[in-house]
Amino acid sequence: MHKDYFFHIPELDLDDEKRDILYKKYLVSKITHKGYNRHTHQYLKTFHTEVDVLKQIYSDEIIQQIQELCKEPPIDKFNRSTSFEFLKTQGKVEIHRDPVRLAVLVIPLLNKDNNKLEFWNEEQTKIIKELNYGTKTYIMRTRVPHSVSTSKKPRVFWQGSIFTRDFDEVLKEYSQGRLFK
Repeated sequence: MHKDYFFHIPELDLDDEKRDILYKKYLVSKITHKGYNRHTHQYLKTFHTEVDVLKQIYSDEIIQQIQELCKEPPIDKFNRSTSFEFLKTQGKVEIHRDPVRLAVLVIPLLNKDNNKLEFWNEEQTKIIKELNYGTKTYIMRTRVPHSVSTSKKPRVFWQGSIFTRDFDEVLKEYSQGRLFK
């Protein structure tokens, strides 16, 4: 069992104005189908982006750190061309492990009341940790079994997938003040 499954990054939390700017960029992607990936699971709608969608949101220094953290997307069955995406989901997200990414940076944009992530034991028989993250920005461990509670309303996020550093390494960097400080 792991000690930590997620950590909050208050330096990356968005106020309502910035969240609205980023949500409008999601709507443009959705309307134009820009970056739409039809290879993701049926309950997910993924729109790949570049890190430049964060330009009105964060400083150039923070964007550069996000880009470095989320570098080198793999060639995989999801046809990723970038590590960055808008993700829309609705309803229950079944228990799963992310097959490729080691961790994920998650910025919630819509439906703050239904962002309850559940981390399960290895046997997938019991929830061992829960996170109700509302509108806060987190980095989460993704190689352990996890799910999301059912929601009738859609949830929308901007995500940066972390492929080259495991969760514990990223947590250590952040704790030592070498990331987003």
